[in-house]
Amino acid sequence: MAEEEFVDLRPEGEQDKKKKKKSGCLIFLIVMLSLLLVALILVAVGMNYIFGRLGHFENPEPSDGTIPKMSDEFDVEGNQEGAENFETVDASDVVFETVDVLEGDMINIMLIGQDRRPGEERARSDSMILVTINQEKNTIQLTSFMRDLYVQIPGYMDNRLNVAYRYGGTSLMNDTFKVNFGLEIDGNVMVDFDEFTDIIEILGGVTLEISSAEAKYMNSRSDNSFKAGVNYMNAEDALTFTRMRYAAGGDYGRTDRQRRVLMAIAESFRDADLVTIFNVIDQVLPHIVTNLTDAQIIEYATKGLTILGNGGTMDTLRIPQDDAHYNANIRGMAVLVPNLEACREDLREFIYDNEG
Repeated sequence: MAEEEFVDLRPEGEQDKKKKKKSGCLIFLIVMLSLLLVALILVAVGMNYIFGRLGHFENPEPSDGTIPKMSDEFDVEGNQEGAENFETVDASDVVFETVDVLEGDMINIMLIGQDRRPGEERARSDSMILVTINQEKNTIQLTSFMRDLYVQIPGYMDNRLNVAYRYGGTSLMNDTFKVNFGLEIDGNVMVDFDEFTDIIEILGGVTLEISSAEAKYMNSRSDNSFKAGVNYMNAEDALTFTRMRYAAGGDYGRTDRQRRVLMAIAESFRDADLVTIFNVIDQVLPHIVTNLTDAQIIEYATKGLTILGNGGTMDTLRIPQDDAHYNANIRGMAVLVPNLEACREDLREFIYDNEG
């Protein structure tokens, strides 16, 4: 069958308009496709650049045996101020119960601030902050765990929470959180809190509300002047603020201040331009290592940025709460003995049951 021929019966002027319109649409389509291609290339290059700068690690093998399993050795460094006033408790009197794993549709990433000391291959986890990304509630939650919590460490004697990482890396640390608190950790990110000064410097400082006790301490350590209320802090002052321990609340206040600085960084990052963001990537990523895959990083970062972009909230919690532990001196080690049932209930309400 012969192909049908269609004859354009419109005047020649109208035919020309149609041809010009088709040509214009084609040019527009080509331009849009070109822009899309450029955008995809930029994204690919950007992601490759980011992944190239970011350090990755496999879950480390357990300790090489320099710290004997089930031994009487205890880490007695870093006792809290006033430890001599703690009640002496026999380790056998502290009983831990089996716990159920908490379940929910969210992402739990453990942020580990390292405290490496001379001669140590693997540092203690000086700071442990659980970052929970919950798209359903449109929230990012920061839960800090006191490093002197006295907990079960699978395969080892009960000890401080912060030595689990030194004993067996992220694998043992994650198991320790699961056994004691019922938490499933989806990934780990290790940072040196000193490196946060680079981020703060690039962002142009942070704004924090501080107490009169915190202001007094800062004034004794800084050339700048501080007062109770809202204050601007440069990178050096912010680091001093996060390290403050033997003033304004001791270790409790210290973990709270670390959360507040992280939240201030997140707020500044939310408003940062692309140049600033890439400067942060270039300067900071080489000092951060993670066991997350590239695909997980893209997924979690996208969800987190979506929450921040949609006006989502950032909430904080400290474990243990004031009524969920008691201070004790166990074998010369000042610790916080937690009420694990109360701690898990606080976690359940904060992360899993709170519908916002």
